[in-house]
Amino acid sequence: MTEGVADLPVVQVTRGPVSPSMASRAEDVVRTVASRAPRPVIFARVKLIAEEGHDGDEQAVAEATLDVSGRLVRAQFAARTMKAAVDGLADRLDRRLRRVAERLETRRGRPPQIPEGGWRHGDLPRFPHPVQGRRVLHNRTYGPEAASIDEALFDLEVLDYHFLLFTDAADMVDSIVYQVVDGVALRRADGRRPGRRLPDGLGWNPAPAADLEIEGAVDGLDTTAEPFVFFSMPASRRAQVLYRRYDGHYGLIKPLEA
Repeated sequence: MTEGVADLPVVQVTRGPVSPSMASRAEDVVRTVASRAPRPVIFARVKLIAEEGHDGDEQAVAEATLDVSGRLVRAQFAARTMKAAVDGLADRLDRRLRRVAERLETRRGRPPQIPEGGWRHGDLPRFPHPVQGRRVLHNRTYGPEAASIDEALFDLEVLDYHFLLFTDAADMVDSIVYQVVDGVALRRADGRRPGRRLPDGLGWNPAPAADLEIEGAVDGLDTTAEPFVFFSMPASRRAQVLYRRYDGHYGLIKPLEA
């Protein structure tokens, strides 16, 4: 258990009508969960978003990121009320920390646990926009460091992501692991199955990354119910992902050099 969390620096970001009492409660909840971290937590960030949905109901998202001695652990939860979102965040963040503790207990690592289920309650976008109002608002990059499939699966879980874009250390092929209805699946930019046994429970999707420009990827999201498009731009031949943000707009993840 981590000591001294009362002095843990917590950066809080709010958007929309978030009450001071709820903001304070979220901070207390994150500090309590952080006290159970297997190593010292040196920084925490809490983000609370409250908006009114198109049906007039309240919509809320609670998100937290902890720096656990250099390893980022992240969780988020969406619900109809901020209280429910904060409670869901606490449970999910606690699970992430337990997985980190398990990993640290076995330095050589154990076979990765495939997260159960697919698009869980609290994960789906809550604030859809009409097609004509959607924009690519969010650009992120993934660095040149390669990772094994096992490492990618572990990060997928502890970072609480729906998908993770990475470069496979075994052959430097851009790849993605992502949640599906019955677990987690793997796709690779070249569509070729890895020349080694996949972790137990990991599904395989042989479809290569589609050759598209950004506009084509946007069209793909606008005309389907898919949560993301895995594609490579003809100019760079590097894999990228265009995905649906919680607010209905689009985010883009691409290689650092793309």
